[in-house]
Amino acid sequence: MLEFGRIRKIAVLGSSGSIGRNALDVIANSNGTLEAVLLSVNRQTNVLAEQLLQIASQIKSTNLSNKTRNDTLKLPQWIVITDPNADQTPIKNLPDSILSQIEIFYGHDSLCSLVRKSEIDIVLSALSGCAGLVSTWSALESGKVVALANKESLVSGGSVIKELAIKNHGNLIPVDSEHSAVLQALQCWNMKNYPNNLTNPIVRNITTNKQQSCQLDLSDQTNQTNQSDQLHISEQQFSNHSNLQNVISNITLTASGGPFRTLPLEKIKKVTVEDALNHPTWKMGTKITIDSATMMNKAFEIIEARHFFDLEPSKIKVIIHPQSIIHSMVQFIDGSTIAQLSPPDMRIPISIALHYPDRFETLSICPIDWSEQISLEFYSPDFERFPALSLGYAVAEKGGTTGAVVNAANETAITAFLNGRLPFHDIVNACFSILENHNFEKYPTLSRLLELDTWARKETEKWISQ
Repeated sequence: MLEFGRIRKIAVLGSSGSIGRNALDVIANSNGTLEAVLLSVNRQTNVLAEQLLQIASQIKSTNLSNKTRNDTLKLPQWIVITDPNADQTPIKNLPDSILSQIEIFYGHDSLCSLVRKSEIDIVLSALSGCAGLVSTWSALESGKVVALANKESLVSGGSVIKELAIKNHGNLIPVDSEHSAVLQALQCWNMKNYPNNLTNPIVRNITTNKQQSCQLDLSDQTNQTNQSDQLHISEQQFSNHSNLQNVISNITLTASGGPFRTLPLEKIKKVTVEDALNHPTWKMGTKITIDSATMMNKAFEIIEARHFFDLEPSKIKVIIHPQSIIHSMVQFIDGSTIAQLSPPDMRIPISIALHYPDRFETLSICPIDWSEQISLEFYSPDFERFPALSLGYAVAEKGGTTGAVVNAANETAITAFLNGRLPFHDIVNACFSILENHNFEKYPTLSRLLELDTWARKETEKWISQ
């Protein structure tokens, strides 16, 4: 049982997606350590209504059981439907016992305003696409801890997002299984408190500046006088930047290889939407599944790793690992490697992000049985088969406006592929073309990134129509 100073209150942005659904499962099974206070969806109001009914059912079941009543299990205080044209019927049909306890808001502006609320400790950013950038920006600008599942925030925002977090004492915790694995490996590397205070540290009162990394205040829970209610968790938990660079030889992000790892190259041009959505390992949303098939998701993870861990692109490697058991590895200068292994279940990195730096027992997850015979395979990636990887390294190296342009082009190209307007192999080709023809800026503002997002979408549409 975690002994935090108080319950961590979570805003789940994108609760209808695969990350959002898994997050609600983690929260429901957290034994009161976590509470969902805000849920947002774009158009899937039917899913949102089902989630609210499920939470209400869990509250009723808990209160009627013979167990000790858990008064921490509550309905969310706020829900946000970001598309004002979404069907309101599923929400309006909810019983008054639910509607009387929640406030309903509409539009992205409302969402950006609500994530700044002092009642919210952690913002789980799981919106799909560039829509997540603005809400992530708002959360960091108000000094929040952001559990980041939205790749596009760092891909598009890059160093601008990092500077914003540092300036406002906001913090980024990775949710992607690969970056979570790197975080865990680094946590193992530098256990400064060993053998004392290994469990249940109270995380608060972090100070940060550009020269020194943040350090955790692990003082006793009872000494909390005049401390802020806001949780603050360091985005560089382990050492200062120079030390991290000096002790790491490289990090390796693993990739399943998707459905086309062994497909003959000549057949990739004939790939169908059904083929691309048939991922062999993970169950994900449509967009991320296509990204996995092109390995654009791994390209984005290269860019994210560059910013999450302040590593040069040359220190970020990719390896094909079809079993998806090792999620990432960190190799140190002394020749040792620390790898993180777990079943391919996103509830694990979500739980780690929401409970960080502690861990919480996840009874609903079956751990790997190492007594069984298990084979772990590794293959070097084929850059000809997956040109998106080259694109990822180029963007990670150059930074600036490149990520925003590539992300917008990729989203537009994927939509065209799903609608039968673009062949699969041209998704990445479109991204290369738009990137090469944009006016590069090294230090863009948020408004400039949003302008380039719109520009790149229009240019990609022109490219597709040619």
